Amino acid sequence: LDWIALNHFVHMSDDKSGMIISNRDAYFMKSGNSTVEKLDYTIPQIKVLAGGQIDAPKLGIINQDGDSYFENFFAIKPQNEPFDASLSMKFSLEHQNPLVSGEISGTSGTYGTQFSLLTVSNPNIIAWALKPAEDGISNGIILRLWNMAGKDNECLVNSTYPIIKGKNTSLIETDVSDIELIAGKLQTIIGHNKLQTFRLYLNQPK
Repeated sequence: LDWIALNHFVHMSDDKSGMIISNRDAYFMKSGNSTVEKLDYTIPQIKVLAGGQIDAPKLGIINQDGDSYFENFFAIKPQNEPFDASLSMKFSLEHQNPLVSGEISGTSGTYGTQFSLLTVSNPNIIAWALKPAEDGISNGIILRLWNMAGKDNECLVNSTYPIIKGKNTSLIETDVSDIELIAGKLQTIIGHNKLQTFRLYLNQPK
């Protein structure tokens, strides 16, 4: 329990205010004065491990695999409100996956100033992945939703192009069951803190 996973972010707060620390590169942190036997959650302090051997002298990646240069990126955001898992994750993703833009050209058509292929109605549910199916775009697109809340949440997924067919799938994209759609939209309940994957077929223009 001395070194624990740091993951996307750390949120340190009381009932009124807090701080989000977004992490892109470091893997482990120590909470307070934690030891191997005891996790210290009483001291509001973390220590980030920027390189090091925490498992055993002959396990893991020994001597950083010979690397000598390390770069770590963090972002900090204070907030005047209690912990919000969805807000914290969205902040960390904005930091770790910044917007990339580039010039495009075409012969016709416009999406105006804003375009969203999909929208998710519940702010506590994040679209964690949106991509072509592993076995090809002809087999639909994969949408993975993550409910960041500690309770089950309902959401409505709406698409610019109506959803004509959908399936519940496993994380490795094995179809599990059909989805009953409502007027070309996906209405579902995502379990608390759960990741749920869907295969969707859209009625795209030719």
